[in-house]
Amino acid sequence: MSTLISYTKVVLDFEHKQGDTFRKKIEFKTKTGTTESPDNITTSTFRLQISTDAKGSNVVKTLTLGSGLSVESTNKLVVLLTAAETALLNGLYYYDVQRTYQDGTVVTRPEGRMTFKSDVTHG
Repeated sequence: MSTLISYTKVVLDFEHKQGDTFRKKIEFKTKTGTTESPDNITTSTFRLQISTDAKGSNVVKTLTLGSGLSVESTNKLVVLLTAAETALLNGLYYYDVQRTYQDGTVVTRPEGRMTFKSDVTHG
């Protein structure tokens, strides 16, 4: 099961169970005045890094297109961490998503915190 997040704000925080599959969809939209429309992300590349500190000096995981990140339809970025990957994460982490447009422009957002908590049920 995945969660669809309509990307309208810069900070998105996640709380997740350690050892469970993490699958989130981030929907990118363009806003002109009061009108929102899908933002075509198919010609962009993406990189997401997870770090133990907000400055990114201790990166524990990097996701790229084809390796933890994928594009679904024209405006949804799917973030996937396997159960084995989240089993190694415990506590508070920081992340951001770096988007590189076809013309080389780089924009970093969304960003936020990921908290991984232990399950009651194990094995």
